[in-house]
Amino acid sequence: MHSIGGMALTELWERFSFYGLQSILSFYLLYELDQGGLALSPAASAGIVGAYGGAVYIAQLIGAWLGERVLSPKRLVLIGGIVIAYNLEGIEELRLTPEVISGIYTGRITEWSDPAIRELNPDITLPDQRVIPIYRTDGSGTTFVFSSYMSKVDSVWREELGAAKTLDIKVGNAAKGNPGVAGVISSTPGAIGYIGSEYSMALGIPAAAIRNRSGHFIAPTMESISLSANLSDFPDDTRVMIADSPDPDAYPISTMTWLIVYKEQSYGHRSLESARLLQDFLYYIVGEETHEAARKTHYASLPPLALEKARAVIASMTYQGKPLSEP
Repeated sequence: MHSIGGMALTELWERFSFYGLQSILSFYLLYELDQGGLALSPAASAGIVGAYGGAVYIAQLIGAWLGERVLSPKRLVLIGGIVIAYNLEGIEELRLTPEVISGIYTGRITEWSDPAIRELNPDITLPDQRVIPIYRTDGSGTTFVFSSYMSKVDSVWREELGAAKTLDIKVGNAAKGNPGVAGVISSTPGAIGYIGSEYSMALGIPAAAIRNRSGHFIAPTMESISLSANLSDFPDDTRVMIADSPDPDAYPISTMTWLIVYKEQSYGHRSLESARLLQDFLYYIVGEETHEAARKTHYASLPPLALEKARAVIASMTYQGKPLSEP
């Protein structure tokens, strides 16, 4: 399975404990897995915890459904954004387009006073200062989602950098992990980089408003990130990419995080009681109490339709072929 470890939600890791499980909270996706088990890449392993004898995996596996039959059409969902953070003294608001972002990361735009940036920000006095793009050294889901979005909306990016967990960026400076990139941006005047929205919001690092598919410049907020999953045709199996959302008020670079468990719970001498405890836990993490806690740590809530689909997938869990809800 092509598992892509991603934006570590470490600040939420210790916050929640329920039935002996720690939960990473954002937008969750429940997969039905074949009995063959679950294969995880080293890049994903840092975001995974095993419980109930390794039967439950809590992980952020951005893009994991892209590959194999291990993942069948059943899944549960939870959301986060990827922001373009920057360090410009005295500038708290900035507008950028995918084309300008592409120009920065391909070396075509090297100064903050470049006409392409000034045209988008006519009311801001931009400095004659070098642009220093920051990017990830490690394979990451953040990079994968960001580069997938950029490849979708900008042909130059698609041809020169593409979409991958690691990118061959030839300009700027590299750092490891979201915390590393956020730290370099904060300490480097003129820096710009892509990080998880939770880091920008928690650390107070300014992030640019990005032009979305509708032509609107949208700043990353919990509300605008949540709107990216506000789809009228949200599929029952929740297999959907939410970046470049058609919602006119949605922040365009948003993504899912997934929780992966077996749909059929009667494996490895597992008891019915344990299976029902797990189902209760899953209902808990898509409940209002947990979402309220997630919002306090800068994560968006599930839109109503996505929440409805998530609960339906949880309800589809079985034990010896029978729904867990049956006596």
